[in-house]
Amino acid sequence: MKTILIKLSGEFFSQGQIPIAETQALAIAKEIKLLKQKKVNIAVVVGAGNIMRGARIKNIDRVVADYAGMTAAIANGLILQGALQSLNVDCVLDTTLHVSQFGQVFKPERARSNVQSGKVVIFGGTGLPYMTTDTAAVVFALSIKADQLIKLTKVNGVYDKDPMRYHNAKCFTKLTYDQVLAANLRVMDMSAFAIAREHKLPIRVAKWSNGCLLKILKQPGYGTLIK
Repeated sequence: MKTILIKLSGEFFSQGQIPIAETQALAIAKEIKLLKQKKVNIAVVVGAGNIMRGARIKNIDRVVADYAGMTAAIANGLILQGALQSLNVDCVLDTTLHVSQFGQVFKPERARSNVQSGKVVIFGGTGLPYMTTDTAAVVFALSIKADQLIKLTKVNGVYDKDPMRYHNAKCFTKLTYDQVLAANLRVMDMSAFAIAREHKLPIRVAKWSNGCLLKILKQPGYGTLIK
Protein backbone atom coordinates (compact mmCIF):
# COMPACT_ATOMS: atom_id res chain seq x y z
CA MET A 1 0.00 0.00 0.00
CA LYS A 2 1.33 3.46 -0.95
CA THR A 3 2.26 5.83 1.87
CA ILE A 4 2.32 9.56 1.23
CA LEU A 5 2.93 12.67 3.29
CA ILE A 6 1.02 15.80 2.33
CA LYS A 7 2.52 19.22 3.09
CA LEU A 8 -0.25 21.79 3.45
CA SER A 9 0.28 25.52 3.73
CA GLY A 10 -1.57 27.10 6.62
CA GLU A 11 -2.97 29.61 4.12
CA PHE A 12 -5.27 26.91 2.78
CA PHE A 13 -7.17 27.06 6.09
CA SER A 14 -8.00 30.76 5.69
CA GLN A 15 -10.79 32.49 3.82
CA GLY A 16 -10.66 36.24 3.25
CA GLN A 17 -9.89 37.88 6.58
CA ILE A 18 -10.76 34.73 8.55
CA PRO A 19 -7.50 32.94 9.52
CA ILE A 20 -9.17 29.57 10.17
CA ALA A 21 -12.39 28.97 8.25
CA GLU A 22 -14.46 25.87 8.99
CA THR A 23 -15.46 25.53 5.33
CA GLN A 24 -11.82 25.44 4.27
CA ALA A 25 -10.85 22.86 6.89
CA LEU A 26 -13.77 20.65 5.86
CA ALA A 27 -12.82 20.97 2.18
CA ILE A 28 -9.30 19.77 2.98
CA ALA A 29 -10.65 16.94 5.12
CA LYS A 30 -12.98 15.79 2.33
CA GLU A 31 -10.07 15.62 -0.12
CA ILE A 32 -8.07 13.53 2.36
CA LYS A 33 -11.04 11.23 2.94
CA LEU A 34 -11.45 10.65 -0.81
CA LEU A 35 -7.80 9.69 -1.06
CA LYS A 36 -8.08 7.50 2.02
CA GLN A 37 -10.89 5.57 0.35
CA LYS A 38 -8.37 4.56 -2.34
CA LYS A 39 -6.43 2.60 0.31
CA VAL A 40 -3.57 5.07 0.61
CA ASN A 41 -1.73 5.57 3.90
CA ILE A 42 -1.64 9.28 4.68
CA ALA A 43 0.22 11.68 6.94
CA VAL A 44 -0.10 15.46 6.89
CA VAL A 45 2.16 18.34 7.89
CA VAL A 46 0.40 21.66 8.31
CA GLY A 47 1.98 25.09 8.17
CA ALA A 48 0.91 28.15 10.15
CA GLY A 49 1.11 31.00 7.63
CA ASN A 50 -2.59 31.78 8.09
CA ILE A 51 -1.90 32.71 11.72
CA MET A 52 1.76 33.74 11.93
CA ARG A 53 5.27 33.09 10.63
CA GLY A 54 8.03 33.38 13.19
CA ALA A 55 10.56 34.48 10.57
CA ARG A 56 8.49 37.60 9.79
CA ILE A 57 8.59 38.91 13.36
CA LYS A 58 11.52 41.32 13.57
CA ASN A 59 11.55 42.76 17.09
CA ILE A 60 11.00 39.62 19.16
CA ASP A 61 13.62 36.93 19.70
CA ARG A 62 13.47 34.50 16.76
CA VAL A 63 13.42 31.42 18.99
CA VAL A 64 10.41 32.73 20.92
CA ALA A 65 8.64 33.69 17.69
CA ASP A 66 9.29 30.28 16.13
CA TYR A 67 7.83 28.47 19.13
CA ALA A 68 4.77 30.69 18.87
CA GLY A 69 4.56 29.66 15.21
CA MET A 70 4.68 26.00 16.26
CA THR A 71 1.68 26.47 18.51
CA ALA A 72 -0.11 28.04 15.54
CA ALA A 73 0.69 24.96 13.44
CA ILE A 74 -0.70 22.78 16.23
CA ALA A 75 -3.89 24.88 16.18
CA ASN A 76 -4.28 24.17 12.45
CA GLY A 77 -3.60 20.50 13.12
CA LEU A 78 -6.33 20.41 15.75
CA ILE A 79 -8.83 21.99 13.37
CA LEU A 80 -7.93 19.50 10.65
CA GLN A 81 -8.23 16.64 13.14
CA GLY A 82 -11.68 17.86 14.13
CA ALA A 83 -12.74 18.19 10.49
CA LEU A 84 -11.56 14.66 9.69
CA GLN A 85 -13.28 13.24 12.76
CA SER A 86 -16.54 14.92 11.70
CA LEU A 87 -16.25 12.84 8.50
CA ASN A 88 -15.55 9.66 10.50
CA VAL A 89 -11.91 9.50 9.40
CA ASP A 90 -9.69 7.82 12.00
CA CYS A 91 -6.86 10.23 12.74
CA VAL A 92 -4.38 11.30 15.39
CA LEU A 93 -2.45 14.50 16.08
CA ASP A 94 1.27 14.09 16.76
CA THR A 95 3.00 17.16 18.17
CA THR A 96 6.62 18.03 18.80
CA LEU A 97 5.66 20.08 21.85
CA HIS A 98 4.24 18.68 25.10
CA VAL A 99 0.52 19.38 24.79
CA SER A 100 -0.73 16.07 26.09
CA GLN A 101 -4.31 17.22 26.70
CA PHE A 102 -5.07 17.08 22.99
CA GLY A 103 -2.07 15.63 21.16
CA GLN A 104 0.55 12.96 21.65
CA VAL A 105 4.26 13.71 21.47
CA PHE A 106 5.80 12.50 18.22
CA LYS A 107 7.56 9.14 18.33
CA PRO A 108 8.79 7.84 14.96
CA GLU A 109 7.95 4.17 15.50
CA ARG A 110 4.45 4.95 16.82
CA ALA A 111 3.73 7.41 14.01
CA ARG A 112 4.87 4.84 11.44
CA SER A 113 2.67 2.18 13.05
CA ASN A 114 -0.35 4.48 13.12
CA VAL A 115 0.06 5.38 9.44
CA GLN A 116 0.48 1.74 8.42
CA SER A 117 -2.60 0.76 10.43
CA GLY A 118 -4.70 3.18 8.41
CA LYS A 119 -4.89 6.24 10.64
CA VAL A 120 -4.31 9.67 9.15
CA VAL A 121 -1.44 11.13 11.19
CA ILE A 122 -1.29 14.92 11.45
CA PHE A 123 2.04 16.40 12.47
CA GLY A 124 1.81 19.76 14.23
CA GLY A 125 4.90 21.89 14.77
CA THR A 126 8.49 21.39 13.72
CA GLY A 127 9.92 20.98 17.21
CA LEU A 128 12.94 23.20 16.63
CA PRO A 129 13.33 26.94 15.98
CA TYR A 130 14.79 27.99 12.62
CA MET A 131 13.34 24.82 11.06
CA THR A 132 10.62 25.40 8.48
CA THR A 133 7.58 23.18 8.04
CA ASP A 134 9.08 22.16 4.66
CA THR A 135 12.05 20.67 6.50
CA ALA A 136 9.76 19.11 9.08
CA ALA A 137 7.68 17.57 6.27
CA VAL A 138 10.75 15.91 4.76
CA VAL A 139 11.93 14.61 8.15
CA PHE A 140 8.49 13.26 9.03
CA ALA A 141 8.11 11.70 5.56
CA LEU A 142 11.38 9.84 6.02
CA SER A 143 10.41 8.84 9.58
CA ILE A 144 7.26 7.09 8.38
CA LYS A 145 9.00 5.72 5.26
CA ALA A 146 6.71 7.60 2.88
CA ASP A 147 6.90 6.71 -0.81
CA GLN A 148 6.37 10.32 -1.80
CA LEU A 149 6.03 13.82 -0.34
CA ILE A 150 3.26 15.88 -1.88
CA LYS A 151 3.63 19.63 -1.51
CA LEU A 152 0.43 21.49 -2.35
CA THR A 153 0.84 25.08 -3.49
CA LYS A 154 -1.05 27.88 -5.23
CA VAL A 155 0.39 27.06 -8.67
CA ASN A 156 0.35 24.00 -10.92
CA GLY A 157 3.87 22.81 -10.16
CA VAL A 158 7.47 24.00 -10.45
CA TYR A 159 8.11 26.73 -13.04
CA ASP A 160 11.27 28.11 -14.60
CA LYS A 161 10.24 31.55 -13.27
CA ASP A 162 7.46 33.09 -11.21
CA PRO A 163 4.18 32.31 -13.03
CA MET A 164 2.43 35.09 -11.09
CA ARG A 165 4.72 37.66 -12.75
CA TYR A 166 5.59 36.08 -16.10
CA HIS A 167 2.87 34.79 -18.42
CA ASN A 168 5.42 32.80 -20.44
CA ALA A 169 6.67 30.86 -17.41
CA LYS A 170 7.17 27.16 -18.19
CA CYS A 171 5.84 24.46 -15.87
CA PHE A 172 7.94 21.31 -15.63
CA THR A 173 6.40 17.84 -15.51
CA LYS A 174 9.53 16.08 -14.23
CA LEU A 175 12.81 17.25 -12.74
CA THR A 176 15.83 15.70 -11.09
CA TYR A 177 17.28 17.03 -7.85
CA ASP A 178 20.34 18.23 -9.75
CA GLN A 179 18.23 20.15 -12.26
CA VAL A 180 16.43 21.95 -9.44
CA LEU A 181 19.73 22.97 -7.87
CA ALA A 182 21.38 23.97 -11.15
CA ALA A 183 18.46 26.21 -12.12
CA ASN A 184 18.00 27.51 -8.56
CA LEU A 185 14.31 26.65 -8.66
CA ARG A 186 12.30 27.50 -5.54
CA VAL A 187 10.74 24.16 -4.68
CA MET A 188 11.17 24.40 -0.91
CA ASP A 189 13.81 25.75 1.42
CA MET A 190 17.31 24.43 0.76
CA SER A 191 17.63 22.52 4.04
CA ALA A 192 14.49 20.54 3.26
CA PHE A 193 15.53 19.92 -0.33
CA ALA A 194 19.04 18.82 0.66
CA ILE A 195 17.66 16.18 3.04
CA ALA A 196 15.15 14.93 0.44
CA ARG A 197 17.89 14.71 -2.17
CA GLU A 198 20.27 12.85 0.14
CA HIS A 199 17.65 10.23 0.96
CA LYS A 200 16.10 10.11 -2.53
CA LEU A 201 12.63 11.11 -1.34
CA PRO A 202 10.40 11.84 -4.38
CA ILE A 203 8.59 15.18 -4.17
CA ARG A 204 5.41 16.03 -6.05
CA VAL A 205 4.54 19.74 -6.26
CA ALA A 206 0.98 20.46 -7.34
CA LYS A 207 -1.78 23.05 -7.03
CA TRP A 208 -4.33 22.74 -4.27
CA SER A 209 -7.84 22.44 -5.72
CA ASN A 210 -10.90 20.24 -5.42
CA GLY A 211 -9.98 16.74 -6.54
CA CYS A 212 -6.24 17.45 -6.61
CA LEU A 213 -5.20 14.50 -4.43
CA LEU A 214 -7.07 11.99 -6.58
CA LYS A 215 -5.55 13.58 -9.69
CA ILE A 216 -2.07 13.13 -8.21
CA LEU A 217 -2.90 9.47 -7.55
CA LYS A 218 -4.39 8.77 -10.99
CA GLN A 219 -2.47 11.12 -13.31
CA PRO A 220 1.34 10.60 -13.28
CA GLY A 221 1.84 13.88 -15.14
CA TYR A 222 -0.14 16.03 -12.72
CA GLY A 223 2.02 18.75 -11.15
CA THR A 224 5.82 18.37 -11.08
CA LEU A 225 7.62 15.23 -9.91
CA ILE A 226 11.16 15.62 -8.57
CA LYS A 227 13.19 12.47 -8.04
